[in-house]
Amino acid sequence: MVTATHPGGVGAIGSAATRMFHPGATIREHYPGDLRGRINGVVVTGEGMRLVRHTMKMCYLVSIPGMVDGGEFYIIKRNLKINAPPEVPFESERRQRAPRPNPAAMPDGYDRVGLRDVIPNVFGGPEEFEQLRAEGIEVDDDNEPLPEDAVPAPPDPEGTQYTYEQPTFCPRRVNRIPNDEGRWRDARWDQVAGMSEFDLFRMCMPEQFIRDVVLPATNEILQPHLSISEFYVWIGCNFFMSCFQGISNQELWWSLSPISMFSGAPFRLNEYMSRNRFLEVSAAIVFTGESAPTLAKDGYDDQFHAV
Repeated sequence: MVTATHPGGVGAIGSAATRMFHPGATIREHYPGDLRGRINGVVVTGEGMRLVRHTMKMCYLVSIPGMVDGGEFYIIKRNLKINAPPEVPFESERRQRAPRPNPAAMPDGYDRVGLRDVIPNVFGGPEEFEQLRAEGIEVDDDNEPLPEDAVPAPPDPEGTQYTYEQPTFCPRRVNRIPNDEGRWRDARWDQVAGMSEFDLFRMCMPEQFIRDVVLPATNEILQPHLSISEFYVWIGCNFFMSCFQGISNQELWWSLSPISMFSGAPFRLNEYMSRNRFLEVSAAIVFTGESAPTLAKDGYDDQFHAV
């Protein structure tokens, strides 16, 4: 693998190993028995998603010297070394990165970017508990509910009215509680049957709220801005990591060491999102457009709002 030293763009000139170019059949026909060589003077003509080994990858569209016919040629971006940069880089590769979000300036910022699980610090059983109590540590082991007057409820807003509805059935007096079939409001069952897993997931997500609230609030402190597609990649990385137990250090998901069946993470997430970008989004993500309430004004703890 060769890492580009310059951003790509139309007119950029680069080089790469012969075997890295696609489509492979046309390349092998033009370079029989010489796939271990290197092609220089490759000109970038565009960029786009192309199918490489059954997976869609972001590629450079290129012109290869001496190959006028043969259709379109392309190469995965990271495999092409840019030797001569273009006059205007691609928009996706312009390096206009603002300083990373400072976790110290955010509520619980360091906790949000921590990649290691919290390790329990009490292992000794009842004996150690008694020692901690003797040292002055207070333990609340009362499982009884608080008295009703222990915490005064906040007053209802003036003019609040309540309506009470009579239930249509009593679960204590019926033999069977109705179990109606589920349904989708926006799609018929035959349409749902043909959807991909991701399309089904999007039907369960408040995507409009994410576009209208989460992304604008997050992008006020995050550069480059978070898009809806990158948000799904970020949340997908979180979901994927949560499917595996016993990996207390999440940095292992971005490790460059070979995958081992005895240690580390079973997969790598580098091709989907870099570790630094994952931490940037984790530190800056905001899930509400409302400002934190103040204790003096509303009677609530703003620390809970931040969590």
